[in-house]
Amino acid sequence: MDAAPEALHDDRLALAGALAFGAFMAGQMVVDGRRVSIGVATALTAALAPFVSGVEPVFLPQRRFPAGHGTLAVGTDPGGLQELMSEASAQVGLEVCPGDQATGRMLVGRTMRLASNATALRNLAATINGARVYPEAAVAVLFAEDLGCDHLVIRADAALDAMRPAFIAAGLRLDVLPPISSGR
Repeated sequence: MDAAPEALHDDRLALAGALAFGAFMAGQMVVDGRRVSIGVATALTAALAPFVSGVEPVFLPQRRFPAGHGTLAVGTDPGGLQELMSEASAQVGLEVCPGDQATGRMLVGRTMRLASNATALRNLAATINGARVYPEAAVAVLFAEDLGCDHLVIRADAALDAMRPAFIAAGLRLDVLPPISSGR
């Protein structure tokens, strides 16, 4: 990403890491310099099994969830994002732009445009048979608190639903809508 979130909750950092890099992980998932709640650690371990055997370090007491009560629609193209924002009644949009075509971040109306290497991660994962990564969802998890949102709406394959318990444990609601076919 070409920008960092101002607020960064440990649980959301762990969830974003799993969404972006889960297909490349094996053994223990270590979130350096952070402490992950037992709820998120348990949910991520279950979602990434059998490849990830645990998440550490774990912080036992439940912490407060980050602030936010809005809906954030996530997409990769302006037209599709505006359509999704309308369909989901989202207050805010996040357009994840390819890092080789854009730089930085910019707020335009109710939409944040953010350059990211999400496309590169997705292309790398495509070379691994059956690997699934959700880098756009990872970016949304990282910026949800900054954008005042606790509800994410994204178009993705149904396999993202396996991560739903981790989203809930991190204080986020998730709606996964099917991708729009290229033939519309």
